[in-house]
Amino acid sequence: MGPLSSSSAGTGTFGRVQLVRQKTGDQFFALKVMSIPDVIRLKQEQHVHNEKSVLKEVSHPFLVKL
Repeated sequence: MGPLSSSSAGTGTFGRVQLVRQKTGDQFFALKVMSIPDVIRLKQEQHVHNEKSVLKEVSHPFLVKL
């Protein structure tokens, strides 16, 4: 996958969401990009780990399986 453009689809406390497209097809995805130093500075490591755990377990057509 590669970024489609340099503009963000959204922003949050310690990250942003980029619109990306799969290189071999026409599928588009939202890619969450987080700043690790900001996550640590804001003491959000556990929150990020919890989010990852939930995303690994959930099955939904709008979410990519981790």
